[in-house]
Amino acid sequence: MSVRYASPLGVYEGLDKPRGASLFDLRPKRSKSSVRKISSPVQRRLRYSNGDTYTGPMRDGVADGCGVLLHNDGSLYKGDFVKGYKEGTGCFIFKNGDKYVGSFSKDSITGSGTFLFADGGRYTGEFEDGLFHGEGSRIYGDGGYFHGTFERGHPVTGTWIMCDGQIMCQRET
Repeated sequence: MSVRYASPLGVYEGLDKPRGASLFDLRPKRSKSSVRKISSPVQRRLRYSNGDTYTGPMRDGVADGCGVLLHNDGSLYKGDFVKGYKEGTGCFIFKNGDKYVGSFSKDSITGSGTFLFADGGRYTGEFEDGLFHGEGSRIYGDGGYFHGTFERGHPVTGTWIMCDGQIMCQRET
């Protein structure tokens, strides 16, 4: 049977709670030796007060494991969560049709991955705090291409191949 509970953190929807347990008593219990038992994640659905909805495993009341987060603006994340954060590998689909597949750290696009633009362009390489940062390749929607080093979202050094086939080198100034 599916049940629904409201708490200050949001609305919990899921299977019945264990017999005799309160809403906030779903955490692992301590054993007689006072050593905390390791709990396995349980599939849950949580609707946040801002309208976002998380579906997936939870541990200690937060997202933990491979789950899905549907944001209230229509964007969607499917991937790894650790202690409530997007952490590890995942796929984020933006409401405008752009898509990112790759690494996340503390809810931020950080590490290596591929960003697919709705206009057909693509970037594959390193990211830091959601920006192209480090080695990468960018193919533009018009067919232009850049391979080299990016800093804070901008190409710094590398090679451009323009949509007309012209090759240019860019050096750091």
